[in-house]
Amino acid sequence: MTRGKKAASILLCSAMVFSSFATSFAASYTDMSKHWAESYVQNIKEKQIISGYEDGSFKPDKSVSRLEAIIMISKMFSVNQINQIYASKKDAWEGKLVSYKIPDWSWPYVVFAVENNIIPGTDDFLSKIMNQSEKNVQNAALRYEVMVYMVRALNWESELGKTAVLKYKDIQTIPAQAIPYIDVMIKKGIIGESGDQNGNFGAQRPVTRAEMAVMLANAYKYVSQLSPTINTDTAQVDSNNVTNVQMPSTIPSTGTQAVVNNSLSVMDGTVELVTSVGDYTSFTISSASGVFHSFGNNNSMIQIKIGNSPASLSDLKIKDKVKVLYEEGNKARNIIIADKEQKVTGVFSGTGMGTTIQLLSDGQVQSYVYDATTKITLDGINVDLSQIRANDQIEIFVLSGKATEVKAYSSNKTVYGTVADIRSSSVVIEENNRENQYEVADNALITKNGSRVYNLNELGINDQITAVMQNGKITSIEAASVKSRIRKGVIKQILISSTKTQIIVADSDNKDYTLDVNINTQVRIDGRRSSVNDLKLGYEVDVYLDGNIIEEISADGSYKQSMYVGKVVYHDDRDRIIEMKDSDGNTIKVYYDSSTMIEDIKTGNTLRARQIYKGDEVTIVGIERLGGLDATRIMVSMQYY
Repeated sequence: MTRGKKAASILLCSAMVFSSFATSFAASYTDMSKHWAESYVQNIKEKQIISGYEDGSFKPDKSVSRLEAIIMISKMFSVNQINQIYASKKDAWEGKLVSYKIPDWSWPYVVFAVENNIIPGTDDFLSKIMNQSEKNVQNAALRYEVMVYMVRALNWESELGKTAVLKYKDIQTIPAQAIPYIDVMIKKGIIGESGDQNGNFGAQRPVTRAEMAVMLANAYKYVSQLSPTINTDTAQVDSNNVTNVQMPSTIPSTGTQAVVNNSLSVMDGTVELVTSVGDYTSFTISSASGVFHSFGNNNSMIQIKIGNSPASLSDLKIKDKVKVLYEEGNKARNIIIADKEQKVTGVFSGTGMGTTIQLLSDGQVQSYVYDATTKITLDGINVDLSQIRANDQIEIFVLSGKATEVKAYSSNKTVYGTVADIRSSSVVIEENNRENQYEVADNALITKNGSRVYNLNELGINDQITAVMQNGKITSIEAASVKSRIRKGVIKQILISSTKTQIIVADSDNKDYTLDVNINTQVRIDGRRSSVNDLKLGYEVDVYLDGNIIEEISADGSYKQSMYVGKVVYHDDRDRIIEMKDSDGNTIKVYYDSSTMIEDIKTGNTLRARQIYKGDEVTIVGIERLGGLDATRIMVSMQYY
């Protein structure tokens, strides 16, 4: 077949993909009766985006391959759009599509998806559409990656939020870069916020045909300029040959890119989200045009500077202006943060040549220029640099490589305060509303409540502590646990893992405390002995503490309700979410359901949720939980004209 005839053949096929789905449009599927997705499947069948198998079945629980997902999403658009883009761009992509064993009947859809930035056109991604070691075997589409494709297909990236609070129990399995995309899908009513029957999202499992049908049916109304496709092709898609592989690291990205040294590209923007999991950091920036771009890499692979000064990943903050140098797959290699004042900490090691001050941090000596304008203090008193001694703890505030302020703290002294954290061989002590980290000598004498202890980890958060320092290290510690009580607190979150259990409790001033549960913790509900599993979010509780450890937590089974007054800034009545701003400018995310009472505050008349609009003044009463408020009553100040 000549190249011209082959191209014409592929264009013809683009209106007729998926004969393995081809069956009579008139009959219902044999395996969909009373299925939870039956109405969605019928809806999308009528739109001829997905149909069934020759045996009359739909196979709702069968995994969808990455190639199938790309085609399904592309088929929401008109066949003319797909063919026009393919006709003009096929020559640019044919070589790669052949190289990565992507079947030619699917090329129009793949090219359409790449050119519309629904999927990346990188070698890393294209090579993982098909199994490269087996013939005609397609790799499965994972649920979280389909969320990204859908958001990009519907041009919603400009709506990605800077923060996203998801309710799924398995949120830790969701890649950080995908969380804003999932949040948009929830807000648009494409997916639900509560997850499966176990409350999980299932980010890493393959998406099923039923799930795709639901998302496509919900998303279809957002697609403009649609024209129906005719689905009568005889090409075969073997959904039995689907394997599950990890999605390429690329979260699709677009925007102006500059190539650096033929291997790195560069992009400027503002940091919108930073997430670190283990040794991997991911972050999202917004470009000047408002488009969001996500990057990530292993921490050891990322070099970071503030201006021309070395920095660490902990210095990367939301709202920072940055320049990102990255490899294929959006793997960040260099981050340059626009110059800002930074704080470096360590121990004083002397002065260098000229007017430079040196400190030792993480085993390395760093030097910073200072001058007559540099403010220098020792234990809070203004001094000359000559009064600072070796091994004194120091903080240097640096701007453009110059020290603007030096704060020093004597290395031979007694420290009084409370334990804020335990880190390996050091302890963080809060003293005078300031946290300082001190290294503990290997042979340090440690006592707690009058008894000798041999492990630094036996100290508890909030323990009262007296520490004696010599030559910059703590040589002895006397600690005493502090018994305290939180009265009429409210449970905001319960964290249960294989290694520990923690409960987040807000006190009457709405300050959050993360508290530890151990085997001796007693739980009482309405006077009866119970377990942590019987506690519920929103319970009003009294908590008795030994340091940071819960000795007893007592609840009467009632829920504590809070009230907020403010204006509605966002409302999605499909997924029953309201975002409001209170008088202090704080944003509160509110969840409601069919049991929530909604009324006109002036007349007392019952209202429907869809009568709540952006800008309405509201008073909302509900149960506090981490990340939001479960509303029991919403009172709206209706505007009458």
